[in-house]
Amino acid sequence: TETADVSEEMQAGEPCPAGTFAMDPPVTYTCTGATFSVRYEPETSCANVDAGGQTYRLPSSYAASGERYYDGTHLYWAHNGEAMLEGVAGGPYENCTTPAVE
Repeated sequence: TETADVSEEMQAGEPCPAGTFAMDPPVTYTCTGATFSVRYEPETSCANVDAGGQTYRLPSSYAASGERYYDGTHLYWAHNGEAMLEGVAGGPYENCTTPAVE
């Protein structure tokens, strides 16, 4: 049902496991008036978002399309080189894009 889809979309991901894990190189997004970067942990399906002088470690969660990381407060969503970031320091993060990979 539509109600079930909405509640599934709003659910936070499972908490990231404790510990230190290898990370992929950072992906930097340029937004209107701000920037942020993301480093993914392939082993854990978590993302480390650096924004506004703070780091947020977010668990992967349900996304109808693209990638979505959400801990119940902080949200990072990316799809086709565009991103959205909410609930973090240093925003607003609007019209965020990353350079195309050559």
